[in-house]
Amino acid sequence: MEAVREGKFHIHSVENIDQGIEILTGVKAGARRPDGSFTEGTINYEVDKTLKAMAEKLTSFPEFVVKRRRKNREEEKR
Repeated sequence: MEAVREGKFHIHSVENIDQGIEILTGVKAGARRPDGSFTEGTINYEVDKTLKAMAEKLTSFPEFVVKRRRKNREEEKR
């Protein structure tokens, strides 16, 4: 409580994760547009862009690599 009084610590109430992201980063989180995209320069735009790039890389893996990884995971579970 003393740190709060001294301005060294702040308590914020948020309704959703996007509000928390904006408080922590100082950057707009960005709302999803009707077409499913986000405004460029927002956190959610960057997250969406990164996830799409990761998905693209995954789909470009040769199928034998994917099958081998699945087999290895199944063997590890046993």
